[in-house]
Amino acid sequence: MVNAFLLIPGAPLFGALLMLFLGRRLPKSAVSFICVGSVLVSFAVSVTALASMPPQDILLGSWLPSIGAEWGFHWDALAGVMALVVTGIGSLIHIYSVGYMKDEGGYYRFFGYLNFFIFAMLLLVLANNYVLLFAGWEGVGLASYLLIGFWFRTWNAAGALPRPVRESTMEPTAAARSAGIGSWSSPFKRSPAMAVIVSGLMSAGLQWPRQAGSGRSFRRSSG
Repeated sequence: MVNAFLLIPGAPLFGALLMLFLGRRLPKSAVSFICVGSVLVSFAVSVTALASMPPQDILLGSWLPSIGAEWGFHWDALAGVMALVVTGIGSLIHIYSVGYMKDEGGYYRFFGYLNFFIFAMLLLVLANNYVLLFAGWEGVGLASYLLIGFWFRTWNAAGALPRPVRESTMEPTAAARSAGIGSWSSPFKRSPAMAVIVSGLMSAGLQWPRQAGSGRSFRRSSG
């Protein structure tokens, strides 16, 4: 089951990489099949893992040995529920986008960005240490930047980019560090209180100011 578990973050990452390197050559039907299918696979494995996989850490290797950071995931009931939320709602968004984006140029780019967003969100909720958690969070910020700026030729999208990206990445990260959060590599299971504090600080980037900036960026110009 551990090998299958890696499909939860791995399937959306595979879709994103495929769009990056081969997406331009693929017809829209193939793009839809790959990108929607990858998130549905992730959702199905999340359901199976939540039902049958006991709580555990899955370690893939060392990332930054000097501070003890690992490439690793932590799985328990909370992580399973969050994975279901990310992949379940993400699947619905992907399916809706197939129809919404059917007449748009850069179809493969949009779905590649969506797949990358799902991967980054899964990295965020499944990471077993704070370094990897922040890597996931910054990945979410990058994916937001790419999605908000998808219509980069319109003034609204290009002009509204800096504010939501700044508020969703740099400010929460600085707030977490200034609050005196301890070792970046402390696993969640050893410090649940710190996990709550970090999550609260980072959630500030998702509140009203960012919503306002994002809303402006998605108003397509009529001209």
